Amino acid sequence: MRRRWVREHRGETSPSPDLVFDLYDPARGWVPKPGVRDLELRGGWRLSTNSKGARGAAERPYENQAGVARILLFGDSFTFGEEVSDDETYGRFLEGMLPGVEVVNLGVHGYGHDQMLIHLREEGVRTQADVVILGFTDTDIGRNVLSFRSYAKPRFVLDGGRLRLVGSPVPPPETSCVPTPGGRARSTSWRCSPTPSCAASAPGRRSWNLRAKSRRRGRGPSSRRATPSSGDPTRAPTPAPPGTG
Repeated sequence: MRRRWVREHRGETSPSPDLVFDLYDPARGWVPKPGVRDLELRGGWRLSTNSKGARGAAERPYENQAGVARILLFGDSFTFGEEVSDDETYGRFLEGMLPGVEVVNLGVHGYGHDQMLIHLREEGVRTQADVVILGFTDTDIGRNVLSFRSYAKPRFVLDGGRLRLVGSPVPPPETSCVPTPGGRARSTSWRCSPTPSCAASAPGRRSWNLRAKSRRRGRGPSSRRATPSSGDPTRAPTPAPPGTG
C-alpha cells in the first residue's frame, strides 16, 4: 500500500479511480483538489470543489453574509458525499430545507477525528459560522490511531492528559520510500525513512519491515521473511482506502 502511494505520486502508476481528486497535504495527509469542475467518477457521480477545496462549485468567503446564517459541516465521506453528485449531498439537502441558511461542506473522505480537528483549526476558525456540525461513523474512531491509511496521515497521542500531535508535518511521498534495486529481477526492496508514514505503524498494531518482501525462503540471512517488530501486540483496524468512509 505504501509503495503504491509513492508510485502514484511519482507518476509511475495511475491513481485509483476513486482517489484522482486527492492532493498530498503536509498538515492533514490529503485534501480534495481545489477547483474541480463537474468531474465524472466511477459510478457516474459528479464532483465539483471550490477554490478552497470545499464540496461544490459555489465560492464561500470566510466572512459571513449579512442576514444569512452559516453552518459548517466537518466529517468523512458520508459528509463529503462519496458516490453522490454535488446536489445529492446531505449538506445540499440541509441547505434547501433551511431558508436563509448557507451550508459549507468541509467533509473529506477517509478522515479520522484527528484530521477533522486539524481541519477545524485550519479552516473552521477562519470561516465565520453560526453552527458547526460534525458528522461521523464509528469507523472513524479506529482511524485516530493510524499513521497510514492509503496515504500517510498525522495523529494525536495522549500525553499527560493532553493531546499531542505526532507525524506532522506529514512527509511527502517522494521522500518517504525509495526503491533499492537488488541483484536479481523481482528482488527490489524499498528503503523507508524513519517517519510515521513508513517506518512505524500506529500503536496497537504490529509494524512490519518492508524490506525483503519478495525474497525467497532458504537462501541464508538475506532471504529472511518480513517479521513483526516490537510493539503493542493488540491490533488496530486494518487500513482501508480513504474513499470508504
